[in-house]
Amino acid sequence: MEMSSMPTTKATNGGGAEKEPRGTKKMKAKVILAQVQQEIDTTMGQERNIKEEDLTHLPHLQVMIKETFRLYPSTPFSLPHVATESCKIFRYHIPKARDPNEWVDPLEFRPERFLQDDEKAKVDIRGNDFEVIPFGAGRRICVGLSLGLRMVQLLTATLVHSFNWELEHGLNPKKLNMD
Repeated sequence: MEMSSMPTTKATNGGGAEKEPRGTKKMKAKVILAQVQQEIDTTMGQERNIKEEDLTHLPHLQVMIKETFRLYPSTPFSLPHVATESCKIFRYHIPKARDPNEWVDPLEFRPERFLQDDEKAKVDIRGNDFEVIPFGAGRRICVGLSLGLRMVQLLTATLVHSFNWELEHGLNPKKLNMD
């Protein structure tokens, strides 16, 4: 998932593609990662490995993954997931990039937006809410949704639980050039 350092292709506003190391938005959000680590340590301690049944007791992990899917939808072949220029289709205005009317700070990594009593707490990533549909929806929904989501959750929880993630050589996250 996002925690790896493998480069991926992301869409740019110019329509081209550029390389971006995966996980960089999370590395910038060190506080969020620390919250997830603390949640895992408090829930199950350091002595044992995470099991699938533990995942339902980790709300901060769940919202971190939801926010990751919101920013980086898992579409085949890394197809662009934002409009490269504003346009009008019939009477609907399609804005360039993400719609700021739908998401507060749409380009920011803010998992807390999915926490209980927040703006998007009830958004479901399983194809029921069209704000975030990383696995598609309707007849074209991914048949591996349940397995894929479980594996992403379990792998991410295991990586967060097993390692302390930090930037190399004490780099300041605010000075990272993401362009």
